[in-house]
Parts: sequence; C-alpha cells; structure tokens
Amino acid sequence: MLNDKIIKFPLNKALPLVIQNCFLQINKEQPEDEILIPYIAGKPGLGKTKSFEKLCSKYYWEILPVHLGNKVVEEFSGIPRLETIFYCNKKIKATSWSLSDMMKELYQLSEKVIAGHEELVKNKTITQGNPVVILFFDDVHLAGNDIDPLLFELLTERKLKGHLLPDNVAIVLAGNHGINKAGARTMNAAIQNRIILMHVISDFDYWKDEFGSKYKVHSGIISFLENPIYRKFFHEDELTDEPWSSPRTWVGLSTHIRKIEFWSKKPVDSEILLYLATGSVGYEAASYFSEYYNIFSKFNIPSILNSGLNYILPSKDIEIYALSYALISYYIGYSEKKKITESVSKIIYIIGKKQPDMLIMIINELKSLEKKATTLLGEIINNLNKIDSKFVNELLTNFGILK
Repeated sequence: MLNDKIIKFPLNKALPLVIQNCFLQINKEQPEDEILIPYIAGKPGLGKTKSFEKLCSKYYWEILPVHLGNKVVEEFSGIPRLETIFYCNKKIKATSWSLSDMMKELYQLSEKVIAGHEELVKNKTITQGNPVVILFFDDVHLAGNDIDPLLFELLTERKLKGHLLPDNVAIVLAGNHGINKAGARTMNAAIQNRIILMHVISDFDYWKDEFGSKYKVHSGIISFLENPIYRKFFHEDELTDEPWSSPRTWVGLSTHIRKIEFWSKKPVDSEILLYLATGSVGYEAASYFSEYYNIFSKFNIPSILNSGLNYILPSKDIEIYALSYALISYYIGYSEKKKITESVSKIIYIIGKKQPDMLIMIINELKSLEKKATTLLGEIINNLNKIDSKFVNELLTNFGILK
C-alpha cells in the first residue's frame, strides 16, 4: 500500500527541518538554487500551526498566516485595474493588478521585522539579525482550483500578479494532504513537484510539555492520556459524521471541564461529563475518560494528607494511578508547597511501597512539571529518606535516579 511507504516524523522532530528550509529560501548561495517549499502534512487537530508559531518566536521571526480554506481569490490575487498604454502611437486599454490585502500585509510585516531585529541586535538581545517573515499557507488541502495558478506563481517566481515577495520572506504550507475525510482534494501536479512533503504525527510527551501547561489542560485529562492503556485516544483517525479525539478536542474539553468545576466548586456530574466528552472526543474515548475522571476526582487530597502514614491505599491499580496524579496535581498547584511537602512525601512513600513504579512515575512527573522541580524533588527525597532510607535508596538506585 502507498501509505506503507510514507515516512512520518513526530511534529517536534520535523519542525526544525522546516526552519532550516526557511533559512535556505532567503539565503540562497546561487539565485538558480532549487529550494523545495515545505508542506507540513498531518491529521487535523495536530497543532501544526501553533507549534510552528511557537518555534518561530524563539528566532524572533514573524508569521503571516493565510487560511486558504476561507479565502476568496480576490483577497489572494488583488483586483484588475484598467489603464492606458501606447503601442505604435496608438492608445490601448490594458489591465494591471492591484496589490492584494495579503501582499500589503506582507510588505508591512517585512519592514516591521527588519526594524525590530535591528533593535534586538542593538540591545544585544540577539547576536545577529535574521529578520525572517513566514508566509504561512494553512489549510492548503481546502484551497479552490482558482488558487492553484496563483500558488504556482508564488512557488516558482516568488511573485504574485507581478508583485515580488520581499527578500526576507519564506513560504511554508500546511494542511491535511491526502486525507479525504478532512476534505482534501488532489493537489495540482505542478505544485506537488515544487514542494517537499513533510508528513508529521502527534507526540504526546511533546504536547504535554509544550502545551499542557500553556493551555492549563486538566490534570485528569493529562493523567488519563499518560496511561498507556488510554494513549490510543490521544489522536484517533479522523471521522466525518461523528466526533473523534485529537489534541485540539482534548484541549477544548479541558477548558469546559475546568470552567464547570470552577463555577460549581465540585467535580462535573457524570452524566453531563459523558455528554460533553462524547460530543468532543467521541463515545468510546468519552466512556473510558468519564470512568477515569470519576475515580480521579473522588480523592479528597487534604483529608488524605491529614491521614499521613495511616492512610489506606485503594485496592485497584487504576485507583492508585489516579491518586498518584491527583496528589501531584494538588502539590504542584499548592501555593505554599513547603507546608505540605512532608505530608505529601508520606503518601508518596505509601504508594511507592505498594507500587514502586508509581513512585518513579511521580518523581519523573515532578521533574518535568515545573522549573522548581529540582528543589521540590530534593525535599521530597529527603523526606522519603527520613521515613525509610534503605527502601528509598535501593529503589532510586535501581531505577537510575540515584547513582
């Protein structure tokens, strides 16, 4: 099958290659050098646009996003204007094209980013200027046939209806190439031959680290998807007639859950949660998540912390797993962590004695969740050593935490 011959990179591994390509586009060694334009292709809801924007911001690059799925051709091309020319001393009616809204914005952004980089270099924020503007064509798979000639002109001549692109502009395409369920149409062969197709897939760890905290994704969702049993629901194959799970829909569901919890000051009702989750991520994912959420949200962490070493763990593995994440989430979100570190350490110890792999998971989560993790982790380990130094040292040494 054709799909078996497609090589796909995780999004975070592919995007640096796109950045390199953009640099090549504006820094050709020879004018005739052939540079294929990158097309970031992946399933809907992957976060292609947001991830690329975030990476560009690290270089102080600007992006002009153009969504081809909702662009009328005039916005892209400009409009024709009549003018008079002379040929053999005769007046002839001719046509010229106005500068389109897109090109006008691009010219303005080009000058802005050049001035901005000069200031950054002057203030020694960066060592050298790379004032790049990305002309980012999103939803390329939804572009109409009337866009093809214009896109072809841009890719081959770096101009649009005679208007040249600024020298510091690089072009990037993104969309759901070849995915019929996403509404993709067959790409023009001449355009296909001028792009480098970069198929990408989602990566949960990257999404969790880069977007989990930014979008304040509900800890119940993070811990649910963290579990290998449920990881298949992170980004399912797209459907046309019913909802399906993707990084985008999980973020949207998270926002809804957090707001309902805030308004009601209690966990979301089971029936309501199943209803909302089914409409967001599909019935199968919603069923498993609703069951997990009911376990995750039932733990009264302050009461558990008060129990100390007398706390009796739940009997089921999934309950211990949910408790571990609920405990971490509570601890990370607590404003005065030092006041509860000793109590948290006691519950972590109880969990670790019953399921050592859960203790290692907790330690790894503390490492990744925030910049203060090294200090917090040191305090947790010190407290664990006070409780049972032999067990803690053997466990952490066996798992490579201590050397």
